[in-house]
Amino acid sequence: ATERFGAAVALDGNRAVIGAPGQVFGDSAGPGRVVVFRQSRDAWLKEATLAARNEDRVRGLGAALLVQGGELYAAAPATDSMAGAVYRFRSTGSGRWEQTARLTASSREHPAFFGGALAADGSELLVGAPFADHGVGVVHVFRRDGSNWKEQQKLTTPGVGPATLLGAALA
Repeated sequence: ATERFGAAVALDGNRAVIGAPGQVFGDSAGPGRVVVFRQSRDAWLKEATLAARNEDRVRGLGAALLVQGGELYAAAPATDSMAGAVYRFRSTGSGRWEQTARLTASSREHPAFFGGALAADGSELLVGAPFADHGVGVVHVFRRDGSNWKEQQKLTTPGVGPATLLGAALA
């Protein structure tokens, strides 16, 4: 199986984050990984390689990425039989990162592909689940509550047929 290094890329200042989710469909789906680089003068140096803590269940980590400040969000949409999850990592300084949260949809659906796309704006985090609702798709809206995220709303497109895939791309 291929690791698909570069399937997702996110930039924030002098930091580049590159996903290597591997195959996310079928029996060969693996845990995936995220590689963090930091620009130092004229070169990009590898800072860390991240994996989710419960790797035996994680599938496709790094399929979608979001980085802002000292926080990094890495989607693993094939996790838990394609219900999906998003993992939050926080920089602790000196090139070290720690996993601080695992976000999932309030209503677990198989397959939903939760984490198919990510976007954020200040205190809101959007997580796409394009296979949810029989392929119509859903966008989950999370709002920051202190250092945690709480799901506030699900955006849907009522009255459309399957294969709409709402949430497959977000910006």
